[in-house]
Amino acid sequence: MKEQLWEKLLPLLNPYKITEEAIVYAFEKSLEEIKRDGSSSQHWLLSLVFWKIFEYEYLLVIPSRTTAGNTISLEVLTVAHAMWQEAQRAAVKRGLDDMAASDAMIYVVCAVADRLAHEKDALIDDLEKYIFAGYMRRLKRIAEKAGIVHPKKLKVKRAVSDDGAFQVILENAILCGQLLGNLTETEENAAIMRYLMGYSCKETAKILGLSNNAARKALCTGLQKSFGANLRELRESGYMKMKKRR
Repeated sequence: MKEQLWEKLLPLLNPYKITEEAIVYAFEKSLEEIKRDGSSSQHWLLSLVFWKIFEYEYLLVIPSRTTAGNTISLEVLTVAHAMWQEAQRAAVKRGLDDMAASDAMIYVVCAVADRLAHEKDALIDDLEKYIFAGYMRRLKRIAEKAGIVHPKKLKVKRAVSDDGAFQVILENAILCGQLLGNLTETEENAAIMRYLMGYSCKETAKILGLSNNAARKALCTGLQKSFGANLRELRESGYMKMKKRR
C-alpha cells in the first residue's frame, strides 16, 4: 500500500518541488509513528505524510471520504495540504483559530469532491484557485456566524497595563480595516494576497484568476483608493510640507 501511495503522490507533488526521497522518508516515519501508537494507518497515514512533507505546525486531518460517501481524490488532498500554511494565515488575519481554519478547509474539500463525483464532466481549470476561493468564502461565513467584528468597527479603549503595546496592535488592525474597507472584492483580495500574505504580483494574479496586468491594475487602483483621501487630508493639514522641511 505504501509503495502504491507514494508512487501516485510523486507526480502530484512535483510542482511543489518535493523530491522522491522526501516522500519516501515521510511515509517511513509516519508508518513508524502509527505502528508505535497503535493507530489505524488508513485514517492517519496521508495526514501525517503531508504534515511531514510541508512542515506546517497544525496537523490537518482530512477524511478519505465525504459524508455523502464520495472518495476525496489524492489530487484534491495534495492541493489542500499544499496551501494549508497560507490558509492558516488567512484565518488568523480574520480573527479565527486553527480549528476554524481546519473546519473550513475540510468543508470545501468535501464540497469539491462531491461536485466532482456528481458532475462527471465538471471542469475546474485551476484546482488550487478554486479551493482557495471556496475556502476564503467559508472563512467569511464562519467569522460572520461567530460575530467577529470587522476591525474598522472596533471601539478601542487604551490599555494601561502593557505600556500601550496592545493599543498599537489594535490601532494597526483598525487602520488595515479602514484601508481595505472601500475596495472592491477583487481589489481587496489582491491587496491581501500581495501585501498581507506576501505573494508576488504574478502569484496573486494566478490565485485570483487574473492576468498580470489586471492584478497590477487592481493593486494600483486599490492603493489609490486607500491612500487618496488620507493623502489629501495630510496635504491640507500641512504635514507634507513639514516632512519636506525635515
